[in-house]
Amino acid sequence: MKGGLFWRDPQLEDAESTDRVGGNINRNLWKHACAALAHDTGNDSYERALYAALSGRVDEVLTVCVTWNDFVWAHVNAVIEMRMDHGLRGACVYEQAPATSFAHVQSRRTCATDMAQVFDIVESLDGCVQNEARDPLRRLQRALATNTFAEYVEEFAQALSPETDVRMVRVVAHASLCVRQSGAELPEPAVSAVLEAYVDRLARDHDELVAAYVAQMPTERQTHVYAQFVQMLNVSRDHRMQLLQRAERHGLDTHAVCRAATSAGVQPDDLLDSSDPSDSSDPSDQFELSEPSEPITDTEQRQVRALEWTTSSSHLYPYALAQVCTLSRHFLLRGRTNAATVLLNSLPADFVQPEWITESTPLFREYMHILSLCDALAFYASWAETVCRQPTDKLQSFEHKQRTIDATVRMEQLLRRVLDVDWLGTHVQDGEDCTELQKLRLLYVPEVVFRLHGVLYETRDFVPQNLARSLELAQMVAGDGLGIYRELAQKSPMHPNGRLVAFMALMRKSAFELLRVQESASDNRVAPV
Repeated sequence: MKGGLFWRDPQLEDAESTDRVGGNINRNLWKHACAALAHDTGNDSYERALYAALSGRVDEVLTVCVTWNDFVWAHVNAVIEMRMDHGLRGACVYEQAPATSFAHVQSRRTCATDMAQVFDIVESLDGCVQNEARDPLRRLQRALATNTFAEYVEEFAQALSPETDVRMVRVVAHASLCVRQSGAELPEPAVSAVLEAYVDRLARDHDELVAAYVAQMPTERQTHVYAQFVQMLNVSRDHRMQLLQRAERHGLDTHAVCRAATSAGVQPDDLLDSSDPSDSSDPSDQFELSEPSEPITDTEQRQVRALEWTTSSSHLYPYALAQVCTLSRHFLLRGRTNAATVLLNSLPADFVQPEWITESTPLFREYMHILSLCDALAFYASWAETVCRQPTDKLQSFEHKQRTIDATVRMEQLLRRVLDVDWLGTHVQDGEDCTELQKLRLLYVPEVVFRLHGVLYETRDFVPQNLARSLELAQMVAGDGLGIYRELAQKSPMHPNGRLVAFMALMRKSAFELLRVQESASDNRVAPV
């Protein structure tokens, strides 16, 4: 076997070398001898195949080949031996022994000259070998061996589908990274598509690895892909923060990822439908306020949690503020005040920045107005429960009266705060969202007025002066300063004649009650004769 070692004289390379001469100076003669042994039909077939492989022949080797690997190896071995012999003949510094006596053992088969021919020959074979050649991994091996991987990965990317074998996606993804790292030119869109497909598979079971692979994509795709990945995960906030830390370690723009994740996450599955108030010029007749205790839907929960990405850093709070207002408008237009309340309660304690208060931009004023409305509507349920609770004895009656008075004072303050700031009025309506704000004002300003009247009227027995104050609401509504009468007078599908008539009915109710109380008090002051 040592006859196959290449001859080498170290002194030809370095005159001062003390290494000994090694190898076989007559290697070519040795190969022809091996070929003669392979040609001898008296030897065992596997022994002949061994000698044929040593001499670079394929005739006898192919007789014992069974699998695709066997045939490819036999032809590749022949190509390598042929190229080495050709190189040695052109660069040999010594005269080799003649081998003319072995001319009768020349190979009968034409050997391949390059890797492409090797695979063409093997793929032309019949039977199981041809079937093996169609295996996806064999095609990948051919592409790598023939330096056609760029074309292969482009074709593979175009054929990607949900049914593509995840093992092949993994292999091609890693092969692409290795080939690209070697300096070879690959089509970036195709490599990116393969990596995205692999990331999609990783996201299901190994989300901790996703950032490393996304970082290998083109910069313009990194943010979109990673944001799409993180916003679909229903995991804890701590887990989400860990994913952001991994993204930062791998060089991703985490702020851009957070903005994109929030923007995608707050979009509902059915952002607008024909029955929603925002679909038409007037609020829908399907509008109905939700109860504060009503649980929010899974979609609403997903939208609320999407804000976690942009509230992860105070640097992103300005962007988060815009998204909070956008999502709150979406909830309120559908009467989902409970979802808006959950959203506002989920924000960090330091969310409101001092400079926002100082600058008082329209966006921040909108946020504060929405917050005041949600606070008032959320407390209304508590107030109603307090008023309706029936005491069982005198002590409880006194305590109930005091709790009712305290709750009523607080309730009135919250409702008046909504109205007194000209809720979502012209000083807030700025830009393209003006139409939505006008619709919100049309929906909620009358609702707050009616609830304020109910609070004052229903507590007239606990706070007698509230009855007269409920009648004074007419002055507030009619005043030009807040312009509340405009919302009450405006017609809509839900209220074809506006809500001013309903408000006047409430005023009439308060007036008659006030007259009744005054007459009763007058009768009590007149002593019997």
